[in-house]
Amino acid sequence: MNPSELKVIATLKEDAFGKIELRELEGEQVICRDYTDATPWLRPLARYLARREARVMQALDTVADKHLPHLIHFGKNICIRSYIEGVPLKEGKVTNPAFYDHAREILDRMHAAGVVHNDLEKPENWLVIQDDVAGIIDFQLAYHSTRRGRIFNWSVGEDIRHLIKQKNRYCREHMTEAELQILNNKSGFGRFWTNYVKPVYNFITRKIFNYSDREHSKYSR
Repeated sequence: MNPSELKVIATLKEDAFGKIELRELEGEQVICRDYTDATPWLRPLARYLARREARVMQALDTVADKHLPHLIHFGKNICIRSYIEGVPLKEGKVTNPAFYDHAREILDRMHAAGVVHNDLEKPENWLVIQDDVAGIIDFQLAYHSTRRGRIFNWSVGEDIRHLIKQKNRYCREHMTEAELQILNNKSGFGRFWTNYVKPVYNFITRKIFNYSDREHSKYSR
């Protein structure tokens, strides 16, 4: 495959890590992460993140769920994945509890395949395909593991807790007692991450790299 032959429909995001484009491949829309023009000293990191995301999407192919992205092509300086039609939850603000039930089903299948997302606190990373059909995108911070150790299990719990957080934000009247208990009982490691690690991550990405992962809604499909 020669990525340069793909018709560019729109550039959706451009920053120090390269650009995200909506392109056309054999009559179908696809999402391309192109880091050819990444800042030179960041290019190795951009390549590493793209390679990691490609491995995760290869693992997701075993799930065979159209509400999750699948890898189409990974090559020099580019990663191409499927396009999912929908709007970010931040815009859709779904109040139908069936949406969150479906989202949990997707999470369970994803976790069973050994994939954790690690970035589901952002409503931009949840897609509203219909008011009872969810999708998940942006697996740049996700990872795949065949071992179910403590870190993996903690990450699974955080994915679930972040889904419950979205439900509490947009569909609070349908929260269950079990969900409220999970939401209100954050783990010690989770508190440590929020209080000490996340501020450092935000400083590095936003102040040093001038990059905000809150701006992904434009290319979220």
